[in-house]
Amino acid sequence: MMVQSPQNENADSNEHFWSIDFPGLTAQGAQKIADTVNSGMFGVDALPVDPHEWFSLHVDAATAKVLLSGVKALLESTDVDANGVDRDGVSLMGIIESIEDWILWRSGNGRAVLFSLDGECSK
Repeated sequence: MMVQSPQNENADSNEHFWSIDFPGLTAQGAQKIADTVNSGMFGVDALPVDPHEWFSLHVDAATAKVLLSGVKALLESTDVDANGVDRDGVSLMGIIESIEDWILWRSGNGRAVLFSLDGECSK
């Protein structure tokens, strides 16, 4: 489940996006939690992320850098279009940009972005 703080002048840029794991949570439970959060009492919005549709991966900085190196190597060795999209429709450049943006944000030298290596999973 992802939680986003409202964007305002008092919001801390380090607190705009958080992801919370609830091991064993059901779809119904996730929706109940989101409904409670979205009722307005917390001042944030929650978005349940269905694991049947999205692969959510939480990684530390060192792992993100390894992933970045791997995706860059794949980009160099794979046929992609001008936008960095491979024949399966995967945006390798999009993944690279997401990781680079997060690394830049984490260093304090960039804008706050949501870091996510989420993509549709085949069923």
